[in-house]
Amino acid sequence: MTASKVARHHDALAVRARLDLFCQAAGVRPAPVETRDLLPARYYLRLAALLEELGVPRRRLLRRAGLSRRRLQAEGLSLAEVERLCGAALTLAPDPDLGWRLGGRLKPDAHATLGHALLRAPSIDAALRLAARYFALLTPGFLLRYRLAPPWAELEVLPRLALGPGTLRLHLAAILAGLMVELEHLHGDALPPLEIAASVPPPRASEVALWLARHRCRFGGEGWPGVRVTPARRAGPRAQGTGGARGAASGRTAAGGRAGSPAGERRARRLGGNDAA
Repeated sequence: MTASKVARHHDALAVRARLDLFCQAAGVRPAPVETRDLLPARYYLRLAALLEELGVPRRRLLRRAGLSRRRLQAEGLSLAEVERLCGAALTLAPDPDLGWRLGGRLKPDAHATLGHALLRAPSIDAALRLAARYFALLTPGFLLRYRLAPPWAELEVLPRLALGPGTLRLHLAAILAGLMVELEHLHGDALPPLEIAASVPPPRASEVALWLARHRCRFGGEGWPGVRVTPARRAGPRAQGTGGARGAASGRTAAGGRAGSPAGERRARRLGGNDAA
């Protein structure tokens, strides 16, 4: 085994050890390393398409990853295949914001049946509860936790598979960017200021950096692998009149009302404080 392979092996073991400790403290049961869960290939097809736009031919990416074109078009990929594909993409891509760019392109209808169900949810609260309950349909590699107890709310994304460091960072950046796209779409207007903590480096020059500039962000050095999103503790001028967590969570309503409208207020009064994890 070469020195580089030994280093990658040690990195993976270190990530697994931190993941086990974190999951134990958080009450999350991580999937075993030898899991046979398949990760939906549709997202990795989009990754390959993004690489092509950046000048990396698909055949070169697949050759580097040891995958066939037919395998990439299958329903799902194994964890080992995902590791190889993401490792190849990170090596070949000339863009350090690869995960951010990928997530920024994941519109709600990119998530198959669950994505269409989220679009039809009567409120942001209902959509997030639905997403938390069925997040494994999007990817069995991560867990989405959603809790609402107005005026407090929290979204957490936690890994359930022992991904390698680079693969984990790519996925978390893509998930956070995709989550911001989904929230803005469901809210219908500019989101109120949020506090975002993520164990990934910040985007450098991608358009995602412009979205995140409106929020209070902490990147890297969190001591835990994942993403956490909450309403900003102190509302600035942009947040005035948004109704805080309650208003943001009510968002779209079954009657089409926004937060602050009679329909939106009725919806907000019915929001409970249950944990949807």
